[in-house]
Amino acid sequence: MRHFFTLSVIALAALLGACGDNATTPTTMTGEIYGASDLYNEYMVQLADKSGITAELLVEGKVMQTVSTTQDGTYTFKNVPPGVYGFRFFKPGYLHLGGNDTVSFTNVQFVGQGRFNTSSLFGTQAFQSTAEPDTSFWAITPEIRYEIVKEVKEVYDIWLKDTTENGKQTYIYGDGTKETWKIKFTIDYERALPLPEMKRKVKLAIQDDDRTYTNDISLTTDANVLTTTYDYTSPNSIVRDKSGKMVSYIERPGSKTDIRAKKITLQASSLIPNGIKHKNDPQRVAKSNKLTINLLD
Repeated sequence: MRHFFTLSVIALAALLGACGDNATTPTTMTGEIYGASDLYNEYMVQLADKSGITAELLVEGKVMQTVSTTQDGTYTFKNVPPGVYGFRFFKPGYLHLGGNDTVSFTNVQFVGQGRFNTSSLFGTQAFQSTAEPDTSFWAITPEIRYEIVKEVKEVYDIWLKDTTENGKQTYIYGDGTKETWKIKFTIDYERALPLPEMKRKVKLAIQDDDRTYTNDISLTTDANVLTTTYDYTSPNSIVRDKSGKMVSYIERPGSKTDIRAKKITLQASSLIPNGIKHKNDPQRVAKSNKLTINLLD
């Protein structure tokens, strides 16, 4: 596929007259037209070596000059006389980020002196490799691991009963414990990512038992790290008396159990690159199995 753009603009360069010994002999002025390009691999990681993109300078569709980008991605057409030009860019095995194998621009007027940067007209031309991404790099181990750490503190204000002293109602309190939970979740991956400059991004979806909300946690790790951890704090606090019985809510001052969620369900997911040839296809996703944790004994 080819993509064409029409630009009705004048490349701004000073057009200066030149006088020679023979005033009747015209002097043809020339200048340079240059620009920049980018290259990306199939994982949309920018490549350090951006050479090999073919850039063509056209007049009425005819190729006047052909150059290739250098390692830094730049290209230069030299000794260009005044005229109206077109440009065409392509690289075998790559597609322009617009989705076409070739991208073209037309109707660019150059006045023939100085250096003109095409980036001011049509930006940097970027191409991505058509190689298929290896989906196995994004595989998540099916089971999420977890460890529950319970923090137990003593409390001394557990209501036991009401009583009356000297005709005045009062409360009898006893000792007990208050328990809170922290849960460490660990997500494991099958393989490290292929390039060290890449980052792995994972979403951990946590949903309470009533499904009243889903909390999406975004986690990021380096390419060579094979695990991601997340520390979750239970919203519950469990109060027990000396016998171990849970102290339920009562309309009395003092410590009491506060239950916000009886269980939570988690699932980890990570987006798999589709690649440039399938960029309009449904997004591929790697997922773990769902894990349900009971937040009460």
